[in-house]
Amino acid sequence: MTVFDLLFIGAFLALVVALGTAAFVAIRGAHQRSFTIVRRTGIASGLYFAALVAVSTLTPRRVVPLNAAQCFDDWCITTASAARIRSGWSDSLRVILQLSSRARGITQGERDVRVYVVDDRNRRYQPVPDTGAISLSIRLPPQGTATTTRLFVLPTGAGNPALVVAHDVFPHCCIIGDAESFLHRRTIVPLQ
Repeated sequence: MTVFDLLFIGAFLALVVALGTAAFVAIRGAHQRSFTIVRRTGIASGLYFAALVAVSTLTPRRVVPLNAAQCFDDWCITTASAARIRSGWSDSLRVILQLSSRARGITQGERDVRVYVVDDRNRRYQPVPDTGAISLSIRLPPQGTATTTRLFVLPTGAGNPALVVAHDVFPHCCIIGDAESFLHRRTIVPLQ
């Protein structure tokens, strides 16, 4: 957990308390005071959002090499290898992923995680559904590991494929400095 995670938690709790207070004050009939609370909350939220956008647009894209772990708390994912098989109209790209847990005493997992591939034109390719593949959300025992694969089909002209590890939008979209925050360029793992 970073200082920006704590800042987001504090800002979110302050927003909830301020809006709850404004609603309570409005119900009691003090509409001018309620409007003042909402206005100040809007200004503070706007400043937070401006800082989020500024950091997101000024921070360069992070590039992670093959065999380097990307960790989210104690859960890590490593792109171990990628093999491109060329054919007529499309290419197959098989990516081997290593999941691991750095936790020492608890079972660890990451919810709502997914991967996709982008090319040099920023086109996005989802993995081919495979019911036999290990889920990325598997719960790992302490210090445990698991290996899984994902297959992607790309058009023959797709250049410079790169893997992106993503989570659900909230709360990542709203944390200053998070690699998945609003307008932030996603972290990539080049696959060539």
